[in-house]
Amino acid sequence: MNIKYFFSLLIGTTSSLFIFASTAHAAIMSLDPVSYSAPVGQTFTVKLTIDTEGEYVDHADAVLLYNSSILQVVSVVEGDNGQNPFLPDFFYNNSPDELYIGASLLDMLEPKIGQGILATITFKGNAEGIANVTFDCTPGKTSDTNIGKTDKNVTDLVECARLVPGTYTIGGGPTATPPIGVPVATATPMPIPTTGSADVTTAVLGMGVILVLLAGTGKILLKI
Repeated sequence: MNIKYFFSLLIGTTSSLFIFASTAHAAIMSLDPVSYSAPVGQTFTVKLTIDTEGEYVDHADAVLLYNSSILQVVSVVEGDNGQNPFLPDFFYNNSPDELYIGASLLDMLEPKIGQGILATITFKGNAEGIANVTFDCTPGKTSDTNIGKTDKNVTDLVECARLVPGTYTIGGGPTATPPIGVPVATATPMPIPTTGSADVTTAVLGMGVILVLLAGTGKILLKI
């Protein structure tokens, strides 16, 4: 075999293995639903889901950024409204514009793999506007959103570019308008004369004079 061809083949195979390794070790989190519209004052729930994509994990951390002038965090519970948490050792901390959710295993000898729900968040719309709920995630950073692989290095599996944030619209519903070309009827109030006013008195006297004249004219015609 040609020595140059052998080394080229070896380098290509090694590169392919590195590329496969870099893409295989990944895990993501998503918000469900990714969009929702609600009136001001109404609550709605959003689920934080996880997909380990074939990797075994033992903990996960999510740092969610949001606009607290539009959205209010009412409650955060583990799993699907308190049921079937993917990682049962659950905790969270909410501060203005930032919600931290953490979850881990109770028994480190039983790592988790697959898909599940980490937490259910209940939001409330405080004011009209569009609120984006995003993941604070920087590749290689360990103090933001992370998914920990079950290994001695506690490898961070999260792939920041594939995290699925949410966009939630509060208020701003459509206003009803009349069809084009259809006139809008408006009520015009009739003037009500004031009792005892000079105009009313003058009108009454004028009618009296007319009646007297008509009666006199009638008598003259009868005599003729």
